[in-house]
Amino acid sequence: MQLRANIIVSLVSFGVASCTSIDENINSTPGAVEVQHSATIPAPEQLDQYRSEFEAAIADGKYPSIAVSVIDDGEVVWRETFGQSDIESGASATVEDVYAVGSLSKSITATVIMSMVEDGLIDLNGLAEDYLDVELMRVQPMDKPRVKDLIHMTGGIPHGHFSPGIGKSDADHYISRFAVQAFPAGKHLLYSNYGYGLLERIAELVDKKPFHQVAKDRVFAPLRMSTARAEGLGNGPYDSTLYDEDKNVIPPYEWRPVSGGGMSFSLTDLEKYVLFHMGIAANADAVLSSATREKMQTTFPDLEAPIVALGLGSLQISENERLLMTSGAIAGGRSAAFMFPAKRDAVIFLTNSRGDSGEVELTTVRVMDTLNPSTFDKAIAIVEAHNAAHYPEFEGQKSFLGSWCGVFKSTNGDRIDAEVEIKSSGKAIVSFNESEPVSAELGLHDAKVSASVFTEHDRMRFNFMPDGDGLIGSVVTTNKDAPLINDMPHVGRMQRCQ
Repeated sequence: MQLRANIIVSLVSFGVASCTSIDENINSTPGAVEVQHSATIPAPEQLDQYRSEFEAAIADGKYPSIAVSVIDDGEVVWRETFGQSDIESGASATVEDVYAVGSLSKSITATVIMSMVEDGLIDLNGLAEDYLDVELMRVQPMDKPRVKDLIHMTGGIPHGHFSPGIGKSDADHYISRFAVQAFPAGKHLLYSNYGYGLLERIAELVDKKPFHQVAKDRVFAPLRMSTARAEGLGNGPYDSTLYDEDKNVIPPYEWRPVSGGGMSFSLTDLEKYVLFHMGIAANADAVLSSATREKMQTTFPDLEAPIVALGLGSLQISENERLLMTSGAIAGGRSAAFMFPAKRDAVIFLTNSRGDSGEVELTTVRVMDTLNPSTFDKAIAIVEAHNAAHYPEFEGQKSFLGSWCGVFKSTNGDRIDAEVEIKSSGKAIVSFNESEPVSAELGLHDAKVSASVFTEHDRMRFNFMPDGDGLIGSVVTTNKDAPLINDMPHVGRMQRCQ
C-alpha cells in the first residue's frame, strides 16, 4: 500500500510542495480525545466505510481533525468533519473551519493569472520579465521563461520557500531572493514554489494591488468563498489550530511565496472552487470562461510532464474523461481535491496536520474510485507509464559520471564552492565550501539529476543538467538551526575537477 501511496504522490506532484516543518517553542503532546464529528450531510451507504475509517483515524491520533466533501453528479452527497479543530479547547471541527492547504494554492494562483490573461492584461506566451520589476539572475544566457512556463513549472526557476514571520513580509525584498533561473525555460520540468512567487509578483504589478487582494477580487469574491485567505496561516478568526505530526501546536506563521503554498480555505469554500472548475457553479463564468477553463485543464504532450496542465494535474482517463488533481502539504495542514468534470464528481479532503506522505491523496482517489470504479487503476497505469519514460534508472547515464567542481551564487552575494562526485550506482559524494563530504542518493528526471544532502548546519538541495562539456544548475540552502524556514537559491556552472 505504501508503494501505491508513493505513486499517488507522484501523480499529484504538481500540487504537493516539499515544505519542512517549522521548529518553534511548541506545546506538549495532549492525550487521546473522544471522537467527535459535526455532520452537515451524512455519508450515503456506498461511502460509509470511509466514515468509519476517518473516525478510526481520529481515535488513533493520526489526525487532529478531518474535513471531507464528496460531490456526485454535481450534488454534494457527503459533507462532514471529524475530530477537533483545536485540541486544547476541545472545539469540534466544523465545515466552516479554515485549513492551511499548502500547494493546492498553486491552482488558485494559476486561476488568478488566467483571469488576467482573459482580460487582456497578461500574454500567456509573453516573457515573464516583461511584467516584472526585476531581472532574473542567470549563470549564462539561456531561453527566458514565459508566463506559461512559470505556471507549468518549466521556467527553470529553483524550488524553495521561506517564512518571514507574521506581518514581516515585504514583496520588494522577498522577490529578489528567488529571481534566479537555473535551466533554459520551456521544456524541463522543475517543481518550484519560487516560480509561483514570480507569478504572484506579476499579478501584483499588473493589477496594482497586494496579491491577497488580487486573489480576493478575481477568485474568492466572485465564487463567494467567504472565508478564503491568502495572508498568514493559523491567525484568522476561523482558522483551525495548526499541529505537527505529534499533535504539538505550531504557532501562526507566514509562508512565502503565498501563491505557492500559503493559502487557507474551508471545506465549503473549496466545494465552490471545484464546482467552478467543473463548470457547474452558477457564477463560474464570472471568473473564467469555459474556453479558458478548458485551456487550464489541458496538458502539453510535447513537454516533460504530460500529466501537468496549467496549475492542475490532469490525467486523460479515457477519450472523454479527465481526472483533475490538486493537493498540498505544509506544516500544519494537508489537502487534496480531485475532480472528474465529465462525471461532475469531486472529492475534497482537509486536515490540520501534515500527516503521512501520500495517505491523504491515496484516500481521496480511493473515494473517487468508489464513485467511478477503475479510476484508481487507470490513474496508476498512466503515472507508471509516465515515470517509466521520464524517470529512468541512473545506471548508464555516463554524461553525469565523474567529479565536478564549480561555484554557485545567490542574489545576495552568497557563494558556494561545490565538489560533487557522481557514481554509476546512483550515489554522489558531495562537499560544499570544503565541508566534510557526505553521501547523497540521486534522482534522475529526464536530463536532470537531483538530490538533497545534510551538512552539520545546512540542508543543500541541488539540481544539475548537462550543458556542453559541463553542468548547469542550482543549489538551494536551508539553515536547519533557524527557527523559520529560509530557502536561498544559488545558480552556477560546474566543470570536471582538475
